[in-house]
Formats: sequence, C-alpha cells, structure tokens
Amino acid sequence: MSVVRLSEYAREEGTYGVELTFTDEDGDALTPNALEWRLSTTDGTVVNSRSGVAILPTASTVTVVLSGDDLEILSTQDNRLRRLTIVGTFDSSLGSNLPLHAECEFNICDLVGIT
Repeated sequence: MSVVRLSEYAREEGTYGVELTFTDEDGDALTPNALEWRLSTTDGTVVNSRSGVAILPTASTVTVVLSGDDLEILSTQDNRLRRLTIVGTFDSSLGSNLPLHAECEFNICDLVGIT
C-alpha cells in the first residue's frame, strides 16, 4: 500500500485537520480498538515531539488536528513535506487485535510573513 498524498496544503504554523475514516474488509464502518499518531518529516524525524499521541475516543471517523509548531518549517533545507502515521488495532471477521497501519503525506505552504 502506498502513502496517501493529500492535495490540500497546510498553512505554515496555522491549523490543519486530517479526517481519518476506517472501514473493514467489507467496506463497513470500523471503530478501532486503539489508535495513535506520529508526525514526521519524510526522512523520519519526529516533528514537535508528536509520537505516540493517543486518539481518544476512537471512532470510525476521527480528525487529527495539527497546529502551530506542528506545522513549522524547520529550516531552509526543509522540503515542507510531512507524514502523519497512524497505528492501532482493530477487530473484524478476520480476527481480533489485528494491526492497523496507515500513512498520509501533505505539504506545508511557506508563508512569507511567518518566520
């Protein structure tokens, strides 16, 4: 499975919501048992200490809200791409406590007036 590339840009140091929807192997809504997220650069560097952040409560659709330092451009060499990684577990007709892994990538729009 490839990384999902989001088309909407986040604005530097602004607020950006990423809506996540979970379905089972039949396409039916699925509420995971546990979920957490991690925000990193494309080389794997964790951004703003955002690793192992719990998503509570879990639901079939949740929104991860990123803001401020989550959306900071780290240096002039920063490629402005971020990866949001989701890990968790779920139950379905395939079994119990199955691993759930997903990742999406988005760009940060460099605003001239933000330093």
